[in-house]
Amino acid sequence: MSALMTALARDGRRVGLTSIGYDGEELDNVTGLPKPRITVGPGNVIATARRCFTGSEAALRLAQETDISTPLGPVWLAEAEGQGRIVLAGPNTGRTLRAVLSRMEAFHPDLVLVDGALNRIVPLMETDGVILTTGAARSVSVDQLAGEVRAMARLFGIPAMDSDHALVGPASFTRAGDAEAVAASLVPGCEALALPGLVSLDALRLLVERSRSLNWGKKIIFRNVAQLVLTGDAVSGAEFVAEAESKGFRVGLRSSVPLLFVTVNPFYPRFRAERGDYTAASIDAAVLARTVRRAVNIPVIDVVREGSDACLAALSRVMGPWT
Repeated sequence: MSALMTALARDGRRVGLTSIGYDGEELDNVTGLPKPRITVGPGNVIATARRCFTGSEAALRLAQETDISTPLGPVWLAEAEGQGRIVLAGPNTGRTLRAVLSRMEAFHPDLVLVDGALNRIVPLMETDGVILTTGAARSVSVDQLAGEVRAMARLFGIPAMDSDHALVGPASFTRAGDAEAVAASLVPGCEALALPGLVSLDALRLLVERSRSLNWGKKIIFRNVAQLVLTGDAVSGAEFVAEAESKGFRVGLRSSVPLLFVTVNPFYPRFRAERGDYTAASIDAAVLARTVRRAVNIPVIDVVREGSDACLAALSRVMGPWT
């Protein structure tokens, strides 16, 4: 995010910022190691919790108060009047993020960046695109990281599919009984099944087995990719999609969000058992980037080694000309 902000500022662009979590603090709460700080400049638009204003170094002009609540108080919108560090704590649900983004439109930013997290991916479905960041802090195995990125790219690449005339399944599709009940309702002529809520891979696999010999359209439509990412892990979710397609099913999304590019980071916090603390460590940066690049056909960037312009170039390729 900081790299994109730097490049966009150099390009004269007005950037908005918010977060679905808590970011910009000096030290990590778990490891005690320094965290990347968030520095804004004049003209940046910030949506953050009220209590974060006192923890921010930048001069912020309050522009709008909202009733959108967070554990650190309501979300306020502000414009940065000078350069300095800030702390972000913003909306943490899809509904509240959508409301914040709508309010930020009044400030006419060229781009709004939303800091996110994989285990809180649902709100990010309100954005126009996702940048996946990963690295050794996730796993020191480059093969595991490459496999996870490949799986994420596969899931985000599931095509959009019309669900207007689909049979709508239960809000929670996680038990064997859910799969049995839905399979029994797939009468001849049923074109597709839409699953709007929480799903489990066990229930999905049972559904495929129970309904593969039935006379129906064999289309399974998820609300968005977050449902499959949150089934446990992206690799298993991608494996289910491949299994279903190999058995004659089509898998689609009611609404899709593109995976724009990937950034990789060789840093990780190494635990020192003898001292009971963490120290900064890293894996081979070149091997990490090369291995992940071989796994996907979208840009993979090491921000520190390649610079902020590489991020902006990757973003511009998928967004097209700025307006």
